[in-house]
Amino acid sequence: MTQGPWQNYGGPAGHSSDGIVVPARTSILAVSSLVFSLVCCIPGTGAIAAALGGGALVQIGRSEGRLTGKALAIVGLILGMISSVVWIGGALGASAVWNGLRMAVEPAIASVQSSDVTKVKSLLTTQAAAAAGDAQILKFSAAVNDKLGKFQGITANLIDVAKFYTSLSSIMPAEYLQEMLLGKSAFLPIPIDFEKGKAVIYFKLPAGNQATAQSGSFAGVFTNIIIVLPDGTRLVMLDEAAAGANAPTNPGTPPADAPTEGKEPGKKPGF
Repeated sequence: MTQGPWQNYGGPAGHSSDGIVVPARTSILAVSSLVFSLVCCIPGTGAIAAALGGGALVQIGRSEGRLTGKALAIVGLILGMISSVVWIGGALGASAVWNGLRMAVEPAIASVQSSDVTKVKSLLTTQAAAAAGDAQILKFSAAVNDKLGKFQGITANLIDVAKFYTSLSSIMPAEYLQEMLLGKSAFLPIPIDFEKGKAVIYFKLPAGNQATAQSGSFAGVFTNIIIVLPDGTRLVMLDEAAAGANAPTNPGTPPADAPTEGKEPGKKPGF
């Protein structure tokens, strides 16, 4: 029987058509699956590992013995699936936490912009609320509306959120970082979108306190509210001394009857 030319390049199960043994080789897909599964700290690599592992198993099964690496493919597939489940679970959990925080912060910002003195005071500690006169809160509200315009919302994109918080140490005012490192106070920074651009709102808390959102709102937890504009200008609701804050008042802070507007040289919000 006449043999076609293609039959000289491989016969069944690791042998050529003339009986010469052809060494089996490891599936590249199987190796790649294992490699991707081992770098599962990078989002998305688990899904790639699982896909490559599944493809490798199909490829090996059809190779009639010419490909090996089934164990590698299985390990890559399993680790990839586990990694994907962990990342998906983490993303869903982070999304739930962030959405809860957004639901608490948005009414707080709305109360500032609407000049709702009662609701703004309800956000503050007893001492800060006592120091916050109605006229001061109204002037702070007017300054926010004038400088930023209408509140547009808080991003729900977790990638943007991750970028903001990973760069926070380089954009947060140095004295705020110092206060936090010394345990004098804490800050809850939130990136926000306004009609006239982006800004960062810093809710200041007493040392050792944590802001908790209950029923989509904050109540009685903050000692101050500061908004940092894109050009570095700060709008501060309360004078530090009047608010009874732990940190010393910055040089040049205006009196308590007017919101602070100042620029820190060289410091940009960076978002």
